[in-house]
Amino acid sequence: MLKRKAATNTNTGAPHPDAAKKPDSPTQLTKRSWKYVLRKTVREFSADQCTDAAAGLVYYAVLALFPALIAIFSVLGVVGQGDAAAAAILGIIQDVAPDAASTLREPIEQIASSRGAGIALITGIALALWSASGYVGAFSRAMNRIYEIDEGRPFWKLRPMQLLVTVIAVVALALVALGLVLSGDVTTAIGNALGLGRGVQIAWDVAKWPIMLFIIVFLVAVLYYATPNAKQPRFRWISLGAAIAIVVLGIATAGFGFYVVNFSNYDRTYGS
Repeated sequence: MLKRKAATNTNTGAPHPDAAKKPDSPTQLTKRSWKYVLRKTVREFSADQCTDAAAGLVYYAVLALFPALIAIFSVLGVVGQGDAAAAAILGIIQDVAPDAASTLREPIEQIASSRGAGIALITGIALALWSASGYVGAFSRAMNRIYEIDEGRPFWKLRPMQLLVTVIAVVALALVALGLVLSGDVTTAIGNALGLGRGVQIAWDVAKWPIMLFIIVFLVAVLYYATPNAKQPRFRWISLGAAIAIVVLGIATAGFGFYVVNFSNYDRTYGS
């Protein structure tokens, strides 16, 4: 049987990560320990250059956005609903960001009405997977930096894992997007076509939010579990870090939405 490593780190005097006296969960932390954790978190956040890592992740997320839109509109174009979907989405963008709507109107309408929808579909999906794979790779490097470990997995192990996580991420985000689309008049039209009562439509409008939250929690859990070059003891649906990440994501999304809504008031805001 392997012996447990020493309970203290001889270089720093801090307890060893495997020390028996260390708490197994955040609920076992004392008030004094929480203060230490918060101070240490701030220092490590700066030392690991997390803002730079976040900027890289945003870059890869934006890179995947337009190929994903091409794939979505191509699918809708195949079934003959491309123009209707384009009009609906442009209407939403018009309400939120009129300037962006005028910029995106022509390319979106061209994609939605393109006769080569099948080719665009294949190209869009391939580009979306490639772009999303870059995001997963960047996420993996960021997690390794946070864990302070090097990437030691061979290519034949690392690349299939990244592609699998990519497929999971694309499917999860597509389901979330579908949940956002299936609301309001769209839900009413589908319900009438299927002969569903108003109660079922109302139930879906309420239930879709926890369903989409569950999908996001699952996606974050997969990213946290599979991407770093660290052996995880088990798959965890939720952790303190994942919960904070989801909350921060929600706040950042709301803040960005507020920024976009008020972007048209740029001159008035800055007095130019």
